[in-house]
Amino acid sequence: MSYTDQAKRQKPMSMAAAIAINGSIIAAVILSPMVVNPPKEKPRTTAIDIRPHKPPPKPADDEKVEIRKLDPIFVPDPPFDHRAKDDPIQITQDPPIFDPGPVAGKGDAPEFTEIVKTPPPPLFSKAKRDSRYARDFQPNYPSALLVREIEGSATIRVLVGTDGRVREAIVVSATHPDFGKSAVHQALKYWRFKPATRGDQTVEDWVTIPISFKIT
Repeated sequence: MSYTDQAKRQKPMSMAAAIAINGSIIAAVILSPMVVNPPKEKPRTTAIDIRPHKPPPKPADDEKVEIRKLDPIFVPDPPFDHRAKDDPIQITQDPPIFDPGPVAGKGDAPEFTEIVKTPPPPLFSKAKRDSRYARDFQPNYPSALLVREIEGSATIRVLVGTDGRVREAIVVSATHPDFGKSAVHQALKYWRFKPATRGDQTVEDWVTIPISFKIT
C-alpha cells in the first residue's frame, strides 16, 4: 500500500473525529447554566421622615426662674407756678434793649439804648347831629303821597364835611321814591352836624340816617 492510498483512507476518519469534538463542545456550552448579572435599578421614591418632632423638654417644677426687678424711674416734680391761673402777665413797659455798640477796649462801659414807643393813633369820634338844628331834620311830606295818605320811610347816607354841612347824600332804601327824594333835598339844604374828629383835627365822615314819614 502506498502513502497516497493510506492518506486518503485516514482523511475521513480525522474529519469525523473533529466534528465529534466540536459537537461535544457546542453541546456543553448549550447545556451549561447561563449566569447573568441583572443591572441594579435605582430607587424611584425617596424616603422622607414624617414623624413629628418632639417639643423641647419643659423645666422641672422645682426649677425657679429668677426675675430681676428694675429700679423705679425717677420723675421730677413739675415746677411750681406761683402766679394765679386767671392772672395773666402784664407788661407795662417794654424792657430796654442792650446794645453794646463798638467795643473800644476792656475798660469801656456798654451803653443801653431804650426803645421809643410809637404813639397810638389819635382817637376817632364820629359826626353827630347838631341839636340846635333838630327840628330841621324832618323832611317835608310829599304832597302826592300825603293826599293819598300813604305812609312810609327812607334811609339815606350822607357825607358830613369838616364844617358840619352835608356834602353828599345817597338813598339807601325807601318805600317810595318820593320819600327818598324829599329826604335827600332836606339833608343837603338844612341838615347840620357836629363834624367828626380824629384827635384834635376835624375830618369828614359818612353817617346813615333813617327817616319815617307818618301822617299825624
